[in-house]
Order: sequence, then structure tokens, then C-alpha cells
Amino acid sequence: MEGLLRISEDEKEVRTTEKLDDLMLHYYLNEERVQEIQKIFREEDYAENQ
Repeated sequence: MEGLLRISEDEKEVRTTEKLDDLMLHYYLNEERVQEIQKIFREEDYAENQ
């Protein structure tokens, strides 16, 4: 629906679109964002082990 993936006609191959590639590179893989995500996982792990 968002135009993030291309699926081959035989449904054996899935590829990302330029839109998803850009989103990943400039948003999710941004160093500050990666640190924020890792912090969330550490907090969740700590909470589960309490």
C-alpha cells in the first residue's frame, strides 16, 4: 500500500523500492535514531530482568 516493496510476478523475489531505501538510510539508520532504538531495547531488557 505504501509502495515500499516490489514483489516479482512469481512471488519468489521481494525487493525494496527507492522510497524504502531512502527511508532506511536517512531515518532508521541515522546514528541518533540507532542509539535511541538501542536505548529502548536496553530499557526493555532491564525491565524484563527485574
